[in-house]
Amino acid sequence: MTETPTFSKEVLERYAGDNTWLDTTKAYIGDLEGGFHATPYRVKNKDGSEGNLTIGHGFEYINGKPVTEDMVLTEEESNKILEDKIMSIDSYFLENYPAYGDMTPNQKAGITSFAYNLGQYVVDDPGNKILRKAMLSGDINEIAKAMLLYYKGSNGKRNEGLVNRRNDEVELILKNKNRGFSYEYWKTITKGF
Repeated sequence: MTETPTFSKEVLERYAGDNTWLDTTKAYIGDLEGGFHATPYRVKNKDGSEGNLTIGHGFEYINGKPVTEDMVLTEEESNKILEDKIMSIDSYFLENYPAYGDMTPNQKAGITSFAYNLGQYVVDDPGNKILRKAMLSGDINEIAKAMLLYYKGSNGKRNEGLVNRRNDEVELILKNKNRGFSYEYWKTITKGF
C-alpha cells in the first residue's frame, strides 16, 4: 500500500546498527498522535470542528494522496511510514541546518516531532522567518520560543491540542524528558548521529 522512499547510502548508514534514537522518537511521535489507528478517523476539535481524515499514526496523506474513508492500514505499514518520515525529516535538517547536527538527541526528537506535525519544510516557508533564524542560529532557547508560536489550527484559531503538543515538544527539547520518554542514553553518543 505504501511506497518506500529512497535514502542515500549516508542516511542508511546513519540508521544502521543501534536504532535507539529512531525507535524512541517513533514511540514519542506515535504517542503524541494518539497511537495507531487502522481505519480513518477525524480529530474533533474543542470548537466542534473536525480535522481531515487521518489514519495510522496521524497520516493525512499516504504516498502523496489524501486519506479516504475506505483505506485500511496495518500497524506494520504505519510503523514503516512513520519511520521513513522521521528519517526523512532528520536527514533534511542535518543536510540543511548545520546547527541541528550538534544538538542533543532529545532536541533533535522535539524538532523532528514539530516538523512531522507541521510538515518537513516548515522552517523553509518564507513566512516563518523567526523559526528559520532560530534554526540557523542553533540557539535552542530561541528555537523553543519560535516553536511555541505554532498553535493555530487550519481555521486560524488557537487550537488547544496544538498548544499542548508544542508544550510537550518544547519540554522534551529543554528538559530531555516528557511523557515518559527520555534520551538519557544518547546524551553521551550525540556526535556522528
